[in-house]
Amino acid sequence: MSFRIRHGILMDYRPEPGETEVVIPEGVTEIEPRVFQDCENLTAITVPDGVTVIGNAAFSGCDHLTEISLPGSIVSIGRHAFLNCESITAITIPEGVSVIEKESFRGCVNLASITIPESVERIGDYAFFDCEKLEDMILPKGLTAIGKMAFGLCGSLKAIAIPDGVTTLETGVLMECTSLTAVTLPDTLTCIEEGAFLNCGSLAAVSVPKEVTFIGENAFQRCEKLTCLTIPEGVTTIRFGTFIGCKNLREIILPKSVTTIEASAFHDCQALSRITIPEGVTAIGECAFQNCRKLRRITIPERVTVIGRQAFSGCKSLTAITIPEGVRTIAYGSFEGCSRLVEIRLPESVTKIEKCAFQGCRKLRSIAIPREVMTIGEGVFADCKSLDTIFLPNIAIDMDEDAFTGCNTLTFEFV
Repeated sequence: MSFRIRHGILMDYRPEPGETEVVIPEGVTEIEPRVFQDCENLTAITVPDGVTVIGNAAFSGCDHLTEISLPGSIVSIGRHAFLNCESITAITIPEGVSVIEKESFRGCVNLASITIPESVERIGDYAFFDCEKLEDMILPKGLTAIGKMAFGLCGSLKAIAIPDGVTTLETGVLMECTSLTAVTLPDTLTCIEEGAFLNCGSLAAVSVPKEVTFIGENAFQRCEKLTCLTIPEGVTTIRFGTFIGCKNLREIILPKSVTTIEASAFHDCQALSRITIPEGVTAIGECAFQNCRKLRRITIPERVTVIGRQAFSGCKSLTAITIPEGVRTIAYGSFEGCSRLVEIRLPESVTKIEKCAFQGCRKLRSIAIPREVMTIGEGVFADCKSLDTIFLPNIAIDMDEDAFTGCNTLTFEFV
């Protein structure tokens, strides 16, 4: 083996043909960036006591490396240091290291055990991303920050406790941890960023701390075993896709502070049977409750002025709904496929009913059209097979020829 060392700094390494094991000489205090990068034949490396710094990408791409012991003298491990070291199964980070840098162990797909010392205060972005064999880890009590995607795609991770001091769960921090069944969140937490628990399909319960005021888009998307959740007071918006695909979510409690429910917030929550929308809500986004098949009854607050496209489409158990005064448009497909909807009341504020708004509402028997509506568009009441009476204002209304397709017993009454 050939080393180039200057003033205790290991600057270069030239492997001998067929060489698989390396012993770094005594006296080295620092390993420069990329010194052993892509040394694919190496299986074991001995790092001597006295080394304090491992540079960026120092061992990245050593995909046959199975054994490396880090001495207690180390205080710094650089970015990408062990990136894609696919054969490492266990590692102990020395006491004294305060930061696990960005992508340090990303792609260590066989890493099943890691010991993190109490000295660590920050874990960088993607630090353990795609460590698919990692089953458990104990995070140090002094940890205050965990970077985005830090544990993403750790498909074998079963449980994790986030320590007090952490205030933000960054974007995708636990995304696609498909075996995760238990997570403990600290009282110091105030923010859950986008996709934090995305595709955590085994997570059945999580307690959101009361200090949380922000929950990002897709935060709990496709947490298919999640059954109930309470959102703390202070959260003002249920963002895009927050609970999309949570198929077993039966109950969710929203705080009075919520004013907006964005697009697809509860899309495909097939077990959701009841929800109380807070009085302060002014807008319900498109597809917000689409395919909530067990949702039987819902009260839309009086302050709501916007109901988005397909907001309640596919809510097959919904039997009655009242649209509040102030809503001007019944948007495209808003109640399409609500096959058990018997009663719906439209306020006088409505001026427009868009395409397919009530298509497939097969139990709907009658409906009164508000006086300001000038147009009834294509397929608005198509396949409403029980619809026998529509009450119309005694004015001219432009009705599309396909507006009532399949309404075979329909009569019009002018009022």
